[in-house]
Amino acid sequence: MEKHDPDDPVAMYIREASNVKPLTKEEETKLFQELGRLDHWGDLDQQREKVARRLIESQLMLVVNIAQRHSASAVPMLELIQEGNIGLMNAVKSFAGGPIGDFAAYAAACIEDTIATAWTNRIAERCERLGEMAKHRRHTHCRAVKATRQTPRVADRSLFANPPAFSARPHRRET
Repeated sequence: MEKHDPDDPVAMYIREASNVKPLTKEEETKLFQELGRLDHWGDLDQQREKVARRLIESQLMLVVNIAQRHSASAVPMLELIQEGNIGLMNAVKSFAGGPIGDFAAYAAACIEDTIATAWTNRIAERCERLGEMAKHRRHTHCRAVKATRQTPRVADRSLFANPPAFSARPHRRET
């Protein structure tokens, strides 16, 4: 049985996220109503942040679950979680404007979209780097071809015009 590193940031994140008490549907609705009300007042930044933080923390395991589905991609797990958190924050911000339907489903779609965008950007960066490498190889190849074309020509071609004749018979040893 393999031991887990206690200092692993992903394991610590999952441990912390699993300790957060999930919200009931009624609590979630109340918090979104309060967030909408505070949004109109404008000045209550600390109180609005506290409400939004509670809504975000209640869905952190959703971020982990979606990130784990994408963990086989080229993007590291911690980066997937970070992108998922950004998607969750955007979901809370936009859902607070006019809550419609189920927040968990909406948040899952926003998280999925943000993670997919991060994955696509990572692949695009790799392709760009590969393109640059190919461009460098072409450039190097062109330089090599150009250099061979510019090599000085041999003045005396008599060595190459009449190569020595080789006999088809094997050489005999003298005894």
